[in-house]
Amino acid sequence: MAAGWTIGRFFNIPIRVHYSMLLLLLTYDWIPGHGIAGTLAWLAFIVLTFGSILLHEVGHALAARRYGIQTQDIVLTPIGGIARLLSMPRTPRQEIVIAVAGPAVSLGLAAILYAVSQLLWIAGVPQVFVMTIYPLFWVNRMLGLFNLIPALPMDGGRVLRGFLALKRDHLTATRIAAKVSRTIAVTGGAISVIGSWLGYFPFQWSVVLIAIFVYITAGVELKMAELRAFQKQVGATHGPFHRSPGPFTRTSSRHVTYAYTRASTQEDAEASDEPSGDPAESEWSYRDPNHTGDPVVITEGKAEVISRRDPEE
Repeated sequence: MAAGWTIGRFFNIPIRVHYSMLLLLLTYDWIPGHGIAGTLAWLAFIVLTFGSILLHEVGHALAARRYGIQTQDIVLTPIGGIARLLSMPRTPRQEIVIAVAGPAVSLGLAAILYAVSQLLWIAGVPQVFVMTIYPLFWVNRMLGLFNLIPALPMDGGRVLRGFLALKRDHLTATRIAAKVSRTIAVTGGAISVIGSWLGYFPFQWSVVLIAIFVYITAGVELKMAELRAFQKQVGATHGPFHRSPGPFTRTSSRHVTYAYTRASTQEDAEASDEPSGDPAESEWSYRDPNHTGDPVVITEGKAEVISRRDPEE
């Protein structure tokens, strides 16, 4: 996702434009007349729209900075922006504040833009410029409200998880939030398809695509939360550990296995042997000639150290 052009820094945060932003050139055909005024209005609308998205992401980044969480960069894409934080919020309250910051910026901009558009209209400014500002009010309003939908990975889903985590652990909160997210995705997609089939409204591909995106990414968020919980479990039980540089195998759709190695001594390394067996028949497969220590196998929430040494050593 970092592929693209760096166009500058804002609040000392690198701002990148993804290569896919070139697709926006295709929207030039939407301008009626293609005159100078229309072209300028189109350019202004594109720049100001993504300026609004940038400010939305900066809201997240500055809220995160308040808690000592730095932002690697902000990447702008045709479907929105991504603020890539270098670490996760440490408490539910932090996650709630960071998640709310983006929509709060967008809704604040919407209020300001609405007031400005009305003042320009009253002042008799040419309509082409007024009609550039007024749509930005709708863009920011929709950006703020859409992101408040309680579905991961949107801001509203993170707010929901944050409130759930006030009374539950992070993994349980994520599981509940993921279920809510997938329910919303399936319901929204079904309403779009069935409603258009019955003739109540035209079929909207965008709604179906968003529903699929939410359904998939909710699962990704859940897997990330499981991995984070497993890391804490293994670290608390077996001491410091690091992810092995060797490959790991996903053996089935129901069992996802991650191999980790525990910090070990040279004696452990000399006493260890490489695992054997058919990967298709085992729950994990690991091959790394430089591997040391005992692998920790994590399957569906359970962490287990698989010792490959003689128990009598």
